Amino acid sequence: MVTRALALLLALAAAPQPPPAAPATPSTPEPDPVLRALRDEMARAQQLRMERMDRPYHVAASVNESESFSVSASFGALVARGGGRDATTTVDVRVGSPQLDNTNFADRDDFSFLMRMERGGADPAEPDYDAIRQALWMKFDDAYKSAVEAIAKKRAFLETRQVRDRPPDFGPAKTITLLQPRERFSSDEARWTALVKRASAAFRSSAVAQSGEAAFKSELLCQTLVTSDPAEHRFGERYTTFTLRASGQAADGMEVEARWQLMGRAEKDLPSDEELVKAAKNLAARLDAMAKAPVASDDYVGPVLFTGRAAATFFLKTVGDPLSQPRADLGDGRSGRLVDRVGKHVAVRSLTVRDDPTQQEWRGQPLLGFFPVDDDSVAPVPITLIDRGLLKTYFMSRVPTELVRESNGHSRAGSGSVGNLFVETSEPTARAQMKKKLIELAQEEDLDYGLMVEEFDDQGEGRGFGAGPSNVLFPAPLVVWRVYPDGREVLERGTRFKPATFRLLKEIVQVGDDPSLTNTLQRGQHVSVVAPSVLVRVMEAQKQREEFERPPTLARPSL
Repeated sequence: MVTRALALLLALAAAPQPPPAAPATPSTPEPDPVLRALRDEMARAQQLRMERMDRPYHVAASVNESESFSVSASFGALVARGGGRDATTTVDVRVGSPQLDNTNFADRDDFSFLMRMERGGADPAEPDYDAIRQALWMKFDDAYKSAVEAIAKKRAFLETRQVRDRPPDFGPAKTITLLQPRERFSSDEARWTALVKRASAAFRSSAVAQSGEAAFKSELLCQTLVTSDPAEHRFGERYTTFTLRASGQAADGMEVEARWQLMGRAEKDLPSDEELVKAAKNLAARLDAMAKAPVASDDYVGPVLFTGRAAATFFLKTVGDPLSQPRADLGDGRSGRLVDRVGKHVAVRSLTVRDDPTQQEWRGQPLLGFFPVDDDSVAPVPITLIDRGLLKTYFMSRVPTELVRESNGHSRAGSGSVGNLFVETSEPTARAQMKKKLIELAQEEDLDYGLMVEEFDDQGEGRGFGAGPSNVLFPAPLVVWRVYPDGREVLERGTRFKPATFRLLKEIVQVGDDPSLTNTLQRGQHVSVVAPSVLVRVMEAQKQREEFERPPTLARPSL
């Protein structure tokens, strides 16, 4: 392990870099205290230096503010009601040069982050000029000291290893300045408080529900960022979410869960009160049906039809996730990633996948993956990821890779990621024909039925044994149907999919003519997926192997 002192000594060999010119001072005082604090403290951060150490060549700072209202209820009674203001300050310091700086390095022997404590107090929730500068001052100082230590360790690593075709650590980009007016936050708090109580009361009718919740959240986010390029942006984003969730146990003790969630930009994007209460009643009935459903078989190897939200999750896991964060850190020896196959056919030739963060709506529904500028202050660009089965590119920030050197405006939280993902086919197939084909493929495998997945647990990350850069891990399915040759569709519980490979995209048999929109989260970022149903030739599934706690000894109270 290279100690901090030794790491600092190794940095002495670096030639100091002159700081970039500070952005021009506006002729009139900036009325926004957040933007003014960012400009002033970033200009000072460019002067960070320690004797004979690398100096910053690029710095950035941002403030992410939020105003929100949230309320939740359980079985008709209020559980929590709150909200308010919050803010987070973030800084980025790069020392050295774009060709070689302190980033993109996996130091497997460095556990100092476990002992390093961030200095300074909490980030101010109010737009207070002095308090924001105080927070940025301390964070810039910590970031700079960590950066000079990291680049020293990186140089030591490169001195002792042969590394071929290492791309630069930071690339040029055409940054923009976009300063949108601040928005005002408002929410109909009385309406949503009453509604979550009404909706959650619907779970009283369930025979097995041990929990039955309804929750609403409305949020206004405002991101303000300043970089030394120079570039600046400020824009707001609104999100609303209504969630229904119920869980209980089957007679054998297996936990069952039913969940429904809808996201929008504004409160008007959500259904009417009566529709939301009806959704809660349907979910309560679904939970009771799942508790009575047969358990998954020990081993299922056969075709699977993904529909609705499950189809969106399928493509997010097989295309969106593996084509995000494409740069592998120095020292990370893993191989077999999908991003390494640019220029090769990775899917059936009827499949095309695009991403376009510039689109705000699809068929009158809001696309939450829209953003006017990415987190590097680069304007987003529509891209074609897969063109008739051929992998063309992936999501790029300003961090170059061996195969792609320029940003395509998809930086989210510093790494290339999904915006609005569109899945298309040149051979659309009706749902009825896809079910017929599902049965044909199941019979070829000597199976009594085929599986149709309607929804995954989107809150699961798909982790488990067999995880790796070349594997696809799906979260646990929430709604699975057995489709029989006579047309019957029977719920199944306890299904889990084994890890698969990216060859799944070549195992696609049919893609539907029924695209639907799913707004969801990927690594904490709002994304949208427009995808039709998809039929895969072979997947491996097994039943959930766990020891279950006994159901409650006494019957549930009468509600």
